[in-house]
Amino acid sequence: MKKTMALILGLALTLSMAGCGKAAVAATTVNSNGTKEVSTAEGAGSDEYFTWDGDTITGLTDSGAKQTVLVIPDSAKTIGDSAFLGDVALTSITWGKWVEEIGDGTFYLCKNLTEISFPSSLKKIGDNAFNSCESLKTITFSVGLEVIGEDAFALCSSLEKIELPEGLTSIGDAAFSPCSKLYELYLPASLENISNGTFLIQRDANVYVKKDSWADSHFTEYVDTDPANDALIYIKNYY
Repeated sequence: MKKTMALILGLALTLSMAGCGKAAVAATTVNSNGTKEVSTAEGAGSDEYFTWDGDTITGLTDSGAKQTVLVIPDSAKTIGDSAFLGDVALTSITWGKWVEEIGDGTFYLCKNLTEISFPSSLKKIGDNAFNSCESLKTITFSVGLEVIGEDAFALCSSLEKIELPEGLTSIGDAAFSPCSKLYELYLPASLENISNGTFLIQRDANVYVKKDSWADSHFTEYVDTDPANDALIYIKNYY
């Protein structure tokens, strides 16, 4: 009976929140004893999980740091430097509609983050933004991204495939170095600047470029070579 009443009350709470014109968002909390609780937050994200400076998220509150899933509110335009640094509870994030920039070191050492799908509003990913996110396996980039900073995805050792979007013009030093499991990489025709050692990926990996593009012409200049014999260890393809 008690369990039934609890379920009814929980359902009533969810319905009443939905009836206020705001979507109900499930949030999973990790307690100190290792157990998980699922709660409900209003809107596209719960402001109480974040600290703010105008439309910039600057960090997490105590309750925010316990969430395994975070939903960024639509009011956020920037995720500030080191805002989620070392957040080991975080496994997944849903972006607000208007996020334009992810700062330096924002998700550095978020070791349990497994997947990311970036919004079309995003223009810049800062230096070391996702450095050492060792469980990060899947990234979906959207058209609109223009710049990826230095070491942005360095030491993301679970990444296997990356398709960089058209419109991206610049990738910083060691942005994907090393990503030891990365075996398939797509480079857009829009690229204009890639530094030496930007990519250090799996041996015999397939790198896809647009024919006669900047990436096609400079292919040998921005991928690391085998230090033993200075021979290319990647296979160039056209798409």
